[in-house]
Amino acid sequence: MRANEAVYAIYRFNNIDEFLATESCYYISYLFTPQGLVSDDDIRRVRPEHSEESELTFHTKDELTEFCYRLIESLKISSVYLLNTTDFNIGIEGSNDLMSFRQIFHKYGLKIDLHKDSKGVFGKFF
Repeated sequence: MRANEAVYAIYRFNNIDEFLATESCYYISYLFTPQGLVSDDDIRRVRPEHSEESELTFHTKDELTEFCYRLIESLKISSVYLLNTTDFNIGIEGSNDLMSFRQIFHKYGLKIDLHKDSKGVFGKFF
């Protein structure tokens, strides 16, 4: 992966189901770059307990976001775009080419990146 490359994540949220005794969780359905899927080896660099058969599961959105920050640091990428399946499905209907497909993430998704501005706010003035 390249340093200026972004990773795109499509996730879904399952709410508590008392009848089935399941808890609310966030699941990453797809994790990919413009070149293809993020490898299981790359995922295990951030989450060692991950196996090919299991989905990436998070109990809170904060856990999901923390995973994204760790992925950025570990893979040395520029950012991760998070998009839920509902927004993805709405956006994909209006998408007619690769460029408009990528715009779905920029328009509806949440961009997570590391702000490495060492000068801070006052750097623009001094």
